[in-house]
Amino acid sequence: MKSLHRAVPQVALVGLVLVVLLAAIVPVGAAPATTTTTYTLYGYVTQPTGAPNPVPGGVTVSLVSQATNQTYTTTTIGSSGQFTFSSATNAPGLAPGWWGAWVAPQAKLSLSGCNPSCAAIPQNPSPTFSYFSAANLGSGGTGTPVTITGVSILPYSSTLNGTVTYAGRTVVSTVEILDAAYNGFVLSSNTTSSNGSYSLRAPEGTWVAETVVPGPTTHYNFTRVVINAAHEFRNISANNYLISGFENIAGTSPAVHVPNGGNVTIYDPNNGYIYSGETSPGGFYSFGTYPLNFASGPQPFDVFLSPVGYSTAYYAQAVSANSPVYQNVAVTSITPPAVYSTVLNFSGLTLGTTGNGTLSVNTTAQLSSNAVLPYFANASVGDLWSQLGLDYNSSVYFPASSLGAAASAIQSAGPFFPAVQAATTVNGTAFTEPATNTFTYASTCTTGSCGPTSTATLTLNYAQSYALSSTLRANNSQYTLQFDYRYPTRAQTFVYNVVLPQGYSLAAGTTAPANTQLSATGSGNTWTSFSLTPLSSCLGRGTATLSIVKYGGVTAVVNASISSFTFSQANV
Repeated sequence: MKSLHRAVPQVALVGLVLVVLLAAIVPVGAAPATTTTTYTLYGYVTQPTGAPNPVPGGVTVSLVSQATNQTYTTTTIGSSGQFTFSSATNAPGLAPGWWGAWVAPQAKLSLSGCNPSCAAIPQNPSPTFSYFSAANLGSGGTGTPVTITGVSILPYSSTLNGTVTYAGRTVVSTVEILDAAYNGFVLSSNTTSSNGSYSLRAPEGTWVAETVVPGPTTHYNFTRVVINAAHEFRNISANNYLISGFENIAGTSPAVHVPNGGNVTIYDPNNGYIYSGETSPGGFYSFGTYPLNFASGPQPFDVFLSPVGYSTAYYAQAVSANSPVYQNVAVTSITPPAVYSTVLNFSGLTLGTTGNGTLSVNTTAQLSSNAVLPYFANASVGDLWSQLGLDYNSSVYFPASSLGAAASAIQSAGPFFPAVQAATTVNGTAFTEPATNTFTYASTCTTGSCGPTSTATLTLNYAQSYALSSTLRANNSQYTLQFDYRYPTRAQTFVYNVVLPQGYSLAAGTTAPANTQLSATGSGNTWTSFSLTPLSSCLGRGTATLSIVKYGGVTAVVNASISSFTFSQANV
């Protein structure tokens, strides 16, 4: 038999010519008949005070799949705070696996008992993941409910009025009430009238009023407002408390600004407030600040700049004077800082003899300091250790002693590629969920603290083994593999490395799934194993449907020397 060396861009193995042609006439084992199962995930959302105190109907609840990043939303109904996701209606991808449920901060909801509206403010704005078996997802209320606690329902019971001025004259501006503990979440917004007056509804509480006066130079005002009465008055004077500058490509002279946009995030460590916004292409950034405790004196800020395709820049800045602070930063071009490499090893399937066996899945995630954990809070900083520091230490510095707690939270989200939930099948036959999932981690952040200037890395490893749920017809000339995969964000690379059962290779002429690349990785550059690399896409997920063919014991009957040989009847 000829060598399986791949010498052309397509999957064209001369020694497989007869197999591929015969595959068209040799019957392939049909996929077993399946019945559609309806899965249901239900639960309750409660407020943080009193005995069971459910939220009213109309609060949005989100559900995300660990396997594919698919996200579904629904709302609570009635007075019990109950929500329901069903594979038959609002969550078609719902199936046994790892799912994260959460309530994000929400403004101006029309809820029962709210006049005119209410805000929903959660204690935890990030997904909480759990594994849900088929029994957990029973229909008709027979499953295991999820309870999301600590969601405060705050009526917009107050009106905030005032006038905005700059340099002694009234100005048109935008006034927003922020919950700065939730990355500047906007509770209410209003554009002033031509005489500078504004009026907006707000819940009672302690908030931050941000005022933006547009113009050739943007002027800002940040003011802490305590609202505890039906009517509050606050006149606002815009000022020049401002940080701005350019993101420049390191080593260029004269300086070359980065071509891409990105994020700017500033953190107020005194109050635990965090604010973020987008930066435009061209590298310029500008963000309002304030003096100590919104009054006077030097107020410290941690400033993060994260342009797309470049390293994250950081600097600490104390603000006290009512004048702009200019700070240019240097950044370097980088590859995606989070690389997730998943091996789907089908070699444990004995398709040539018994038609059963196991699939082994192993994912290694290499996270550099510019990576982030997307399901954790404060990802806008664009720095792994500062994100974890804000989550675990209310600081941009993460103590190495907390690494175990962070790793436990990462593990609780489940494996990166849960094969059953990712709809992995062979000829339509699925796999059984493993009893255990192995998770390990390692980091070069081992002592002291790691923060915005640290180069420490974090490595995650997930391993599982899955058995076929039923026996396949053995020794077919062709089988079909199928699985769902994720598309990466701008800061990620996902690679799926597929190792095929012994005696099988990817079928000739296989077209890569949409927005992906296929590359041979088998011995001698053959397609007995290969990598599938999803490219950037606005889609969250895709499905790979790939035919594999048997090649053992076949001898080539032709010599093909043309450079672009592909399989067809004319080649034989």
